[in-house]
Parts: sequence; C-alpha cells; structure tokens
Amino acid sequence: MDTPLLRGALNAIAREGRRFGYGVRTGSINAWDGQGDAFSQFNSSIMIEDHGRVDDLEAYFCDKRYRHVVLGMRFNTLFRIMGEIGVAPMNVHIDKIRQRPV
Repeated sequence: MDTPLLRGALNAIAREGRRFGYGVRTGSINAWDGQGDAFSQFNSSIMIEDHGRVDDLEAYFCDKRYRHVVLGMRFNTLFRIMGEIGVAPMNVHIDKIRQRPV
C-alpha cells in the first residue's frame, strides 16, 4: 500500500463515514519504525478466525484454511486467468483513489 493510495483510501472512507474499506482501516499507517504496528488492512474487530503465522504464502493458498475462492478457483488464480485485460480496469480505479485530493 503506497502512501498516495493509503491517503486516498483513508480520505474516501472518512468521506463515506466508514471505519474500513479500500483495503485500509481508520488509523492505518504504512511506515514502520521497527517496533510498532504498520499493517494497514488488519483490524482484530473484523477477524473471523486466526490462521496463525504463515511462512509459505503459496502453501497457505493451497491449504484448506484458505477459503478466498471464486467460482471454485483461488482468488489469485482468477486474476492470472483474467490477465492484463481483466485487471486493467481495477488498476484504473486504484489510480483514481491515489489521485483523490486530500
């Protein structure tokens, strides 16, 4: 989450009166001081279950605990199939969020 996207997303959820959305939550930061939290998406109040530490992300995606599946396919697989043509409109939307005035 780069700084312009984070700022745009935080502004959007503030304007919309929401606590989270666009991949961020209120109070999100993206700079890490080596000691405190710096994860913009996680909020324990929206956690359904804890899957513990994940050392190998690809192995986790293949694990039964990973349930982010669309049309019987892992979410990331769907993006690979869609290719640039399918992903480009999403990137345009993300760029618009980055460019929103503060």
